[in-house]
Amino acid sequence: DGGYTVSTFTQGYYERPAGGPGMRELTLTGGGTIDLGDIRLTRGGVITGRVLDVDGEPVVGARVAAVGRPRGGDVLTSMGGMAVTDDRGTYRLHGLMPAKYTVRAVPPGPSGRGPVRLQGDEPEDLPAFATATTDPSAAEFVDVRMSAEAVLDVRLPAGRVAEVSGRLVFEGEPPTTIRPNVSLRPADDDVRLQYAWARAEVDGRFTFLDVAPGRY
Repeated sequence: DGGYTVSTFTQGYYERPAGGPGMRELTLTGGGTIDLGDIRLTRGGVITGRVLDVDGEPVVGARVAAVGRPRGGDVLTSMGGMAVTDDRGTYRLHGLMPAKYTVRAVPPGPSGRGPVRLQGDEPEDLPAFATATTDPSAAEFVDVRMSAEAVLDVRLPAGRVAEVSGRLVFEGEPPTTIRPNVSLRPADDDVRLQYAWARAEVDGRFTFLDVAPGRY
């Protein structure tokens, strides 16, 4: 029935959620029982839509993430969970706080594409922001409100992907057990998104596969 009990509080000052902006104050002087009443939960916002390829066919298994600019700032960053498209290319992101959002869809990686192929051998689906751009500054944004649903479709462009590799150089003797994680991020300081990551080998070498055209 939604009932709850919290016990063994020590004497002092506390705050409890009021079901909306702000907190409800509570002061305990020791001993006794206090009824805090009901806490009304509010459903977060939802973004849903479809991910399609250049031919208008659904992309199955694409990873879709909600991104935005927290508190109306200039920096674009991840602001929600991640969803995977179903057999119709449909995704649904839920539990989002009110803000302006766009979405970024990433097609399935090499493990879902069958035989190993040469990077850049032929055009492939590229990651894209809504509705059909690889440029975050050209992305379509929607206002998301509590308990409301917004729709953003993504059409993935086609292009040739590349392999990016390098080597971490350590001062002195390279470590023999540590394998650092290396992330690939856009060169734009106003976009704080991780586009890819790799774990370096013991000798420091790392490789990113399926890298779309861009500056990193």
